[in-house]
Amino acid sequence: MKNLLYLFLTVFLLILNDGLFSQSSELFIPLNIQQAYQKNTRAYDGAPGEAYWQNRADYDMDIEFDPLTRLLKGTERILYHNNSPDTLQELFIHLFPDLYKRGNPRDFLIRYQDESEGIVLYDLKLNGRNLDPGGKNGIVHRGHSGMRISLPAPLQPGHHITLDILWRYHLNMESHIRTGAVDSSSFFIAYFFPRMAVYDDITGWNDFKYTGGVEFYNDYGDFDVSISVPRDFVVWATGEFQNPEEVLQEKYLRRYRIGAVSDSVIHIIDSTEYLNRDITRQNSRNIWHFRAKNVTDFAFALSDHYLWDAASVVVDKGNGRRVMMNAAYNINSKDFRHTIPIGLKGLDFMSRTLPGVPFPYPQITVFNSLDEMEYPMMVNLVSYNNFHSTIRVTLHEMFHSYFPFYVGCNETLYAWMDEGLTTFATYVMAESLYTPEHAALSFYGDYQGHIGDFIDIPVFVVSDVIKRPVYYFSSYTKPAVFLLVLRDMLGADLFDRTLREFINRWNGKHPQPYDLFFTFMDVTGHNLDWFIRPWIFEYGYVDLAIGTVMQGAENCEITIENRGGFPSPIDLQIEYQNGKVSDIHRTAAIWKAGNSEVVLKVPITGEIRSILLRNSTLLDAVFTNNRMDF
Repeated sequence: MKNLLYLFLTVFLLILNDGLFSQSSELFIPLNIQQAYQKNTRAYDGAPGEAYWQNRADYDMDIEFDPLTRLLKGTERILYHNNSPDTLQELFIHLFPDLYKRGNPRDFLIRYQDESEGIVLYDLKLNGRNLDPGGKNGIVHRGHSGMRISLPAPLQPGHHITLDILWRYHLNMESHIRTGAVDSSSFFIAYFFPRMAVYDDITGWNDFKYTGGVEFYNDYGDFDVSISVPRDFVVWATGEFQNPEEVLQEKYLRRYRIGAVSDSVIHIIDSTEYLNRDITRQNSRNIWHFRAKNVTDFAFALSDHYLWDAASVVVDKGNGRRVMMNAAYNINSKDFRHTIPIGLKGLDFMSRTLPGVPFPYPQITVFNSLDEMEYPMMVNLVSYNNFHSTIRVTLHEMFHSYFPFYVGCNETLYAWMDEGLTTFATYVMAESLYTPEHAALSFYGDYQGHIGDFIDIPVFVVSDVIKRPVYYFSSYTKPAVFLLVLRDMLGADLFDRTLREFINRWNGKHPQPYDLFFTFMDVTGHNLDWFIRPWIFEYGYVDLAIGTVMQGAENCEITIENRGGFPSPIDLQIEYQNGKVSDIHRTAAIWKAGNSEVVLKVPITGEIRSILLRNSTLLDAVFTNNRMDF
């Protein structure tokens, strides 16, 4: 009896010890993130801490766009809420259109014709008080792509402040970096309005310079946006369409309403009608009104000659909620007519399987443009000649609705959190809904040529200090494989359940990498330091090799060497002289002890012809050590 009691206590303590992993985690944690745990804004179990807070910015905008001159004008009101415990002495506002300002450094070349004076602020008020946007009074300070306002009176915790801004700039005709003209009368407009920078519990003001390389980190807020454009132009945008009956002619309005509830594709504007000039109300200008609740950004697109398809799918079986999907595209696009069927299958898979969270937004529009870029409820997408690419990139950009929008990751520092998760999920979706051939990883070919060399840096290196192509490796390929290997090791059910818990904990909030790591360790009950450390924090790569092989009459001992350091699954294919084949799989857990080699004792059924170490991780630095012939 005593022995049984001793055994029970030992097992209990072992389980308890494994559950207390996070407080004693040996992962490297930067000092500024450590202080967040000390202040209890983050918790060691991966959930938001009891003292977690985040600020908020609500936007009310009237936008006017002239397609002929590409002049974009805005009247904007920002209501900024200070939910932090800090007294704010200043505000920081991003001015992303200054990417095209003459003389500003940027990560990409642009045509000199697209250089401009940047965004012009010609009226600025703070709580109704006039400020000089040019900075003559010393309160406003313009920088590279931002504006700092020294507050005349500090913004106290729990209080809010109002900014009123009148602004204008000329949209770029070419040099399409996430925004700009698509053709002479089609435009995708993003990164266009003055917006509050994020003030968070780790960095304070995230006042980075926007040079075109890194993407999103915005606070959540409500958007109420009216967009004035000439007649015959149709507008698609973030949010719910508030006034279709005021801007669409009756025939197209009826189709729009059918598309919102139809399981099959409705051609709202078809190939026989797109040039009829009878689609919109025939006012000189029409005002298109959109509202979006609790989102991190707003984008819109317009054209006077695009086709428009729509359909919908039930994403929540419990309440019957539907999501409407729109596709707006040039008649010459060879693949966009397939976008709705691809997207509907994807929406169903995302809502039902991975991540298994009902799609969080009421609609999503995929717009035929010159980029591959996601926004809340909007996707900016090129046409492809390769149908595999159409499937993969459509699913990829739509899945971004979860990361970084529903879950507000800081992509300026940790692009791998949303790009890696999305690349991983796209691979799983494409393989499940189509075939393995459709499931290629983003930038896989580029990374395979550099795996293990001097530019193959750790994933944790923050995104805004690395350049392409390293940015692509660290943000897309490597973290996607890390997640695929982790899912194989934990099992799909446990992995998917844990990812759902992470989403439930952090939707509408701003997680950082340790919130993801600790959630996985908390929910699974496993200390994963040994696995996370090499894949995320250390130099290393995937390279498994066949070492020695010792054949017996009934068994064979095969030594597998881990030469690259990353814990990776082992997939062996043994071919016998009689043509028969047997497969052997071991998850990455086989390297948990930190061993650099492992001996597999496998039963054999005859004389071996060859042993092949298959590339199940999709990555391998050296292929020549993966096969042994006899």
